[in-house]
Amino acid sequence: MDEVKVDDPKASSSPAGGEGSISSTISTGRSLVLLQLLTRVLTFVLNQSLVRLASPEVFGTAAIQFDLIYSTILFLSREGIRNALLRSSDQNITLARLPLKLGLAVASLVVGVYIYSSDRITVSQEGFHLSLGLYVAAAWTELWVEPMYIQTIKSGKLRVRMQAEGGMAIVKAIVTFGSLVMSPKQALLGFALGQISGAGWLAGRYIWEYGFLSNNG
Repeated sequence: MDEVKVDDPKASSSPAGGEGSISSTISTGRSLVLLQLLTRVLTFVLNQSLVRLASPEVFGTAAIQFDLIYSTILFLSREGIRNALLRSSDQNITLARLPLKLGLAVASLVVGVYIYSSDRITVSQEGFHLSLGLYVAAAWTELWVEPMYIQTIKSGKLRVRMQAEGGMAIVKAIVTFGSLVMSPKQALLGFALGQISGAGWLAGRYIWEYGFLSNNG
């Protein structure tokens, strides 16, 4: 008796589905690489331009010290929680809000240690405390929209992420450069205005996409 073979629809369609998945993964990877490249190129060009407009003291304080504080607040406040949420299948809004609360404590500790350990010349720069405050506010702004970032990644809205993060880099570069050209005596404040403006664009783009639903649960 001959064996009758029945075609499995799932088996016949799986290669096409697999090819689509691979193509989507490659496209996503390419877009993320382009986003990182754009950010790094803009940062490099901006630094090369600003090093001629700002004094070495101001440039070192903003581009190195303030940036380090900014990155430290973000890293310590959100990285562990972000990774856990991205691996989870649940959308835990309460947990996604936690980085902002942690950021308040982390920022207080980091800024307190930084000011205590800074020399008098650094702290006495014009607009030092206001500029530092704006950098901290920019970090809090990023932490505030963390639930929206998580939702963007989980829903695969790469376009939204690219517009938010790419626009942030562009706005930061334009505002910083413009501020230093218009008011070179307030150079430190110019760096801070660029930082907070970029964070404002980031938050604005996510709010435009999701409203306030992500943060309100």
